[in-house]
Amino acid sequence: MQRYVPESEKRWARYARRIHSSWRMDETAVSERGGAHYLYRAVDKHGKTVDSLLCADRSELAARDFLSKALKAHQPRWPRKVSLDGNAASHRALRLLRQENPRWQSVVIRSRRYPALFTKGLGWRGGLYLLVTPKGGRCWRYAYRFAQKQKTLALGIYPDVSLERARSRHEFARNLLAHGLDPSALKAALGKHTFAATIREWEKARGDMSALPLRSHARNRADQIRLADGQD
Repeated sequence: MQRYVPESEKRWARYARRIHSSWRMDETAVSERGGAHYLYRAVDKHGKTVDSLLCADRSELAARDFLSKALKAHQPRWPRKVSLDGNAASHRALRLLRQENPRWQSVVIRSRRYPALFTKGLGWRGGLYLLVTPKGGRCWRYAYRFAQKQKTLALGIYPDVSLERARSRHEFARNLLAHGLDPSALKAALGKHTFAATIREWEKARGDMSALPLRSHARNRADQIRLADGQD
């Protein structure tokens, strides 16, 4: 694996999308050949791997070597933000790098307890993804834009809401956008229970939006919220 993974990553990098400038870095204890080692890793804000390095300890030198390796792998791009865990050696390594290279001083350093775990690990087309929290919670989310604003719609908790149901709710929200309605505004106007019942009606109507009661007070309320958002 150690022999072929670097070559595989090198070939795949030609087709992969670019790494985001916001990094999350941490280290995890692993057992390697009967001994304890630490795997340094970093991901961007979308959960895409930035780089990784297996080290013998959690020292300042190990953190410095990993950061230097990650930066070299993505030159000439520099990170804009770096989130670290509570390991003091990692913070000392960054302070040392700032002294050696003034460009590191423009990088915003943040401290998070679980920086690399705030990832959108499982994603599908159209903005649907499964958000994984540090405590193991998994929630379906739909990321979209409305009125030139980035928004997120909660679609349920996994496994209570299966992938099939999440895709159906995602498709319903996309249909609302196609009809000029903000899904989050409509959910706020109807309430989550009525909103879920509306999705079930839409599923029974086989995707026919005209069969839903969206021309009544619910749509008027959603339009009011949409207009209010546009005036902000």
